[in-house]
Amino acid sequence: MLSHAWMDPNCSIPNDDRILAALCGLPEARWTDIGRTVVERAFNATRGNSERLFNARLLKERRIAEGRSRQAKKAGKRSGEVRAKGKKKRP
Repeated sequence: MLSHAWMDPNCSIPNDDRILAALCGLPEARWTDIGRTVVERAFNATRGNSERLFNARLLKERRIAEGRSRQAKKAGKRSGEVRAKGKKKRP
């Protein structure tokens, strides 16, 4: 479930037993026996939207990863610009 949540920008999954059972590859009957309990321990309802569930820790980690990615992208761009300027100066 965490992997599915990671793919969503808000680290959320649908609050729908039928969809969650399909994501886990479980029959709905088996899902209602164990799946809902597991999800309720790891996910909370999204504020103002009871149709989605989110994992606060996963969301925090995603924000950190997004920040690092943006920083690396900027650094790579600056590095490329510096190298491009250096190549132009050489005959």
